[in-house]
Amino acid sequence: MRNILLFSIIFLCTIVFAQEESKTSIAGGAKALIFEFDGLDNLSANSYEGGIGGKIFFSNSLALRVGFNFDRISEEYPANPSAVQRGVKGEYVETAFGIGAGIEIHTRSKSRVSPYFGGGFEFMHGSSEYKPVTYYPDIDDYPATRIVTERTGIYEFNLLGVIGAELFVLKELSLSAEYVINIGFYGDGDVKRTEVAVSGDPDPTVAESYTEKGDSGWMIGTNARGRLILSIYF
Repeated sequence: MRNILLFSIIFLCTIVFAQEESKTSIAGGAKALIFEFDGLDNLSANSYEGGIGGKIFFSNSLALRVGFNFDRISEEYPANPSAVQRGVKGEYVETAFGIGAGIEIHTRSKSRVSPYFGGGFEFMHGSSEYKPVTYYPDIDDYPATRIVTERTGIYEFNLLGVIGAELFVLKELSLSAEYVINIGFYGDGDVKRTEVAVSGDPDPTVAESYTEKGDSGWMIGTNARGRLILSIYF
């Protein structure tokens, strides 16, 4: 199956590159509405990384991109209790919003396939919540709790390097595939831990006991990811 898919991609690329140079929308003053879909190297049905924005060409090769980003990660961790246990599944949810800007430098502006490279930045701000998998004895009304960890004020600032290619399906419609490398500055934000009842009588949903607020911290890291972009020119 993998070989068939690889052959199909090579075959389609051969057809596209074999065509003579055709008209595209790339030109000085051209504008486009863009939709970004990040994390193509790590797709998940419960996650979304992407954004919406626009770009404008200052010449036949140089374009400026700006946009608003939205990331959401949602994961579940199933509980596998033994015969004498009960279990509650774990969950992790992270949500972030941000802005970004960058440039594209195209090397073949009049070709249906236009390779480009560029760079930029993005700034994200978000929060997360983590609920661990919890086990307790298989006894009615047994009082069981777990520690829920919430983080607020998470910051992320990334410097980006991009290499990709834009394929014009129509003159006003294109698909771009990018490989993005970034150097990131990450802030963990403030931590709040709450002991929450997951079993017991009379109300297993009441949050009680204690909370704990943590200090913010920073770290620097690098990352690489795939990105798909749909552009509509007007």
